[in-house]
Amino acid sequence: MPNPMFDLAIVGATAVTPSAVGAADVGVRAGKIETVAAPGTLGPAARTIDARGMLLMPGAVDPHTHLDAEMYDSRTADDFESGTIAAAAGGVTSIIDYALQDAGGTPADAIARWRGVMGGDDPRNSAEGHIRNPLRQATTQQ
Repeated sequence: MPNPMFDLAIVGATAVTPSAVGAADVGVRAGKIETVAAPGTLGPAARTIDARGMLLMPGAVDPHTHLDAEMYDSRTADDFESGTIAAAAGGVTSIIDYALQDAGGTPADAIARWRGVMGGDDPRNSAEGHIRNPLRQATTQQ
């Protein structure tokens, strides 16, 4: 086999893009979509998924999550591990969680604390590695 052009090829799918719905093959390299091509026109791939009869759609973004958070006198059911796994299983590829600022704390303190709750900045050691997980600052009164 010649050197693979892609790490992954998804072939035969009905692809849903912002501009069209139709037959397409998708080439992936280093975990990112590199090309959406006409059926049968991709180069070789290390792995191929036959997606005939299936829809291939972009992942959803959930812009409002509260994971591993204390809310009044209770705590949310999901932490970053279970919440991001559940999100991925449902087709959500990115969440935006709230970094809640403690009374008397600064926004920078809240971001640093939330990064720690998430497992740090190394995606190999944290739930952050399951899906994209930027933070949204939630400022409170002092």
